[in-house]
Amino acid sequence: MSTFVRERMELNDGEYPHDEVRKNDEFKESKYNAQYLQIAKSYPIYEKYLKARKSN
Repeated sequence: MSTFVRERMELNDGEYPHDEVRKNDEFKESKYNAQYLQIAKSYPIYEKYLKARKSN
């Protein structure tokens, strides 16, 4: 996890900074950092999946 994401998570009580990651130009510049953009997009879907599994 990048320093940017780690710092934002610490400031937000461990919540992933979806919007900030999507808006950060550094993450848009390289293929490696594109992984973090995908995480930001897919994490809410994953959370819904976990909640659905937990309620069953």
